[in-house]
Amino acid sequence: MRKKIIFSMIFAAFALLTEAANAENICKLYPHWDCSKSDQVATLNKFEDFIAKHPQKGLAAFDWDGTLYDEHIPLPGKPEETRSCQSVWHYWAANHLSKYPYLFPSFKTGQGNLNEQANNIKRQDDYIEGQVFQPASSTDNTWKLFPMGYDKVAQIASFEAGMSLDQMRFGITQYIKDYSPTRYGFTKMLDLVQRFSDTGFTVWIVTGSNPYYLGNLITAPGGVNASLNYHIMTACVPSQKNFPNFSKNCFISGNGAKVWQDKNGTYKFSAVYDDRFLKEEINENQRSSVGNYGKELVLRQLIKRFHKPLVFYAGNSDGDYFAMKMLLEQNTDPMGIFVQPDLSHSTKFKDLLLSKVCKDRCINMEQPE
Repeated sequence: MRKKIIFSMIFAAFALLTEAANAENICKLYPHWDCSKSDQVATLNKFEDFIAKHPQKGLAAFDWDGTLYDEHIPLPGKPEETRSCQSVWHYWAANHLSKYPYLFPSFKTGQGNLNEQANNIKRQDDYIEGQVFQPASSTDNTWKLFPMGYDKVAQIASFEAGMSLDQMRFGITQYIKDYSPTRYGFTKMLDLVQRFSDTGFTVWIVTGSNPYYLGNLITAPGGVNASLNYHIMTACVPSQKNFPNFSKNCFISGNGAKVWQDKNGTYKFSAVYDDRFLKEEINENQRSSVGNYGKELVLRQLIKRFHKPLVFYAGNSDGDYFAMKMLLEQNTDPMGIFVQPDLSHSTKFKDLLLSKVCKDRCINMEQPE
């Protein structure tokens, strides 16, 4: 009897040591997770089991704002108001035109007044973000004025019109000195992007933001890779020298403008919407890669392009609903991650998370930091 008790104690101790060793090893792969917490270790084991189940790998897609990066960043000059990182970049640039007057040249006035140019930039961003209020009548009532559908994404895409790739990259390099990714990147989720990239998945970021902006935010000096010690999206360097590689090999789908070369061979942004991520799927009802089922159409095109199934998607709002629904309805043993979803407003997302199709396939990441 005593021998059995001793053996059981030894076995239990060995099991604990083995479990601790496994936790230590897995945490080396996900350095921003807290492996002193059993629930986090359990989630990481789910990730590793998922990776093991897909030896042929597949497509893994991530939303950006609110999924991989904070979308509630204090606005320059208006700290009580928060917006996405791209919107904050617009405001920051408007406040620094005296140093970098070549930023956002399409907002220049005939008189070349920098204050007026700055106000034009801010007003346009306010409009895109639905923060312009107009009198509804002669009364004190007001209503929001903002673009919708293709009108909105086309204006997001054309914001940089007339600016060169190198001018944008240098400007963002200065911007992230004030708004470092170390404060706003969701490192737990970025760890997963890195892990999927390292294990052979074809990883895409599918976003409503400008892909050139995100490419710089990730790869520029002081950006996500440099400041947080990642090596993701390394082909996404939208510079004069690297543009041919960027246009072919950067796996970020978003709302950007087409790039052209001037008579000196300088790559510059046009005011024409770049629809290349929807070339095969575009129709009269869906002309952009976000809104309604835009992200789903982008993913369907990527499935055709790479001849791989979509096996993973991470998002945080109703804007990701159709992409997530498409993923979960496939027979690919998929995984979906709902990142800090605001279920009080994201009604469709909430219904999907609570549905049968999501059972054992979904993870609710309430704390992405």
